[in-house]
Amino acid sequence: MAHQGKFSKITQLLLIGALLFAYSSAEVKNHYIYGKYVKDLKRFDALHKALLAPNVSKLVVFSNNVCDDCTIFEETLQIASRKIKAWDRFVRVYFFDCSQETNVRVCQEFDIRKEPSLLFFPPHYTDMTRGIVLSTTEPIAPQVAAQVAINTKEDKKDGVNFKPLTAGEDLKSLIKKYLLLIFQKNDTEVGTMTLLALSNVPEITVRIVKDAAVMEKQAPGLKVALFDSHLKKVNLSFKEETSEDIVESVSKLISRKARRRTGIGKTHYFQPKMVDTIDDYYHETIEMVIDTLNDRSVIYRADLEQALMRILHMEIPKMRTPSGMRLVALRNWVKLISEVNPLNTKGRTVLKQLNKWMEGEKKPSGDQFLETVYSLENAIGNVFKGRHYVGCAATKPFLRGYPCALWVLFHFLTVEAAKEPVPFKPGFVIRTIRDFVQYFYYDCPYCANEFMKISRGMDHVTTHEDEILWLWEAHNKMNLKLVGDGTEDPKFHKVQYPPKELCHECMDQTWNNASVLSFLTSIYNLKSLSFFGLPTMTGY
Repeated sequence: MAHQGKFSKITQLLLIGALLFAYSSAEVKNHYIYGKYVKDLKRFDALHKALLAPNVSKLVVFSNNVCDDCTIFEETLQIASRKIKAWDRFVRVYFFDCSQETNVRVCQEFDIRKEPSLLFFPPHYTDMTRGIVLSTTEPIAPQVAAQVAINTKEDKKDGVNFKPLTAGEDLKSLIKKYLLLIFQKNDTEVGTMTLLALSNVPEITVRIVKDAAVMEKQAPGLKVALFDSHLKKVNLSFKEETSEDIVESVSKLISRKARRRTGIGKTHYFQPKMVDTIDDYYHETIEMVIDTLNDRSVIYRADLEQALMRILHMEIPKMRTPSGMRLVALRNWVKLISEVNPLNTKGRTVLKQLNKWMEGEKKPSGDQFLETVYSLENAIGNVFKGRHYVGCAATKPFLRGYPCALWVLFHFLTVEAAKEPVPFKPGFVIRTIRDFVQYFYYDCPYCANEFMKISRGMDHVTTHEDEILWLWEAHNKMNLKLVGDGTEDPKFHKVQYPPKELCHECMDQTWNNASVLSFLTSIYNLKSLSFFGLPTMTGY
């Protein structure tokens, strides 16, 4: 939340050029990963068919286009891709976008509660296989290598064998042109990753050794040993005993023709697939970013509606059948937005009817919730027609967007719920927001956890004005934690809000809460919201 001055024509043209380049580059994400693409699916069938492919494992990256953690995760995925690309004989990698409405049920089917998530599926996948959950905070390649080794049978024809070398095996029976032995400790996968990387090289047999006595017998004093066809040791030179360095050293012994054929020595990159671009869409986005940067005191209906649309169409439907406190949180959330929302008559009618449906359902599932939302919308007409974030638009892809709009929605709810006649008791709105973040905000687990820590201090909230100020303080605390974070837009810094240029009276050494309250109730007032970015003045 940072105010920017008016832009010169030259600055605006430069911004337009930069945005067009950024948005039309490979960063508009429907994904190719290593040539394997899971398109925006309308049914489970397409992913199911891919998972049924025999004799190969699958790694599915469940992610989405607007998730902060997903943006950061790209770097980790890039690093892993360079290694896994060479393993495509054993494992295929697919990207699945959970932010697409048509994919919500698929992500629900696999019980994806947060993005990004990694699921590994063995070659013998069946309908009953749930997938093995891999960590998104640890290096990906070693985890994948370990699972491939566990789930891949020995291929005697090609000499690929993931089983550790035993004392009784005859090295002469294993050797081709070369034999590579690698000692692998229990807490590493260096041998497995090297075996996978060299599996397309027919001249070399790679065997993993896990018994120190066996390694000492075959190659005294060594942890990595290369033998020629006469079982004579061949000198290898590498900086560290990592898979990458070992493969690089071994590749120098292979002919240039073989390197081209097998891909050894090549650098493999993660290449997102560009979607077809619509020039008008990007020019509209650019216009909105410039408009927003020129005046940060305006709140836009389009952002509130984009947040509500995503919540109703994608976030809540990800659940299976909620119970206990999750069900209470859902009921309270639907009740809140049915009473307080920025929608027109059609939209308010849909939310009222949705709340009535929720009150009559003992165990509403995610599928039922989504079906009900669509049914109500179809009966009354298309409720959501805006196609952009406006005040929450970003100068770079995959920043701001939904998380920003969610904050705007939260502030709007606290301000509007304080108006007469007051439908809720003081504290209900912020507690409902807290529970929504805990149970239905999947984009940033770290952000949700930090917000939950901050939300412990709600005891002093006794009036609706306290609610408005409590959320404002919580938002500033979160901004302070995230300053300089990788998800921060370079043109929209995470500052303490409101800055003096927007509200001079709000801050003088310390915050003036009365002035802050007046400022917040003014800009988040329903009557103050801008229609810019929506098709008509009525919003739809």
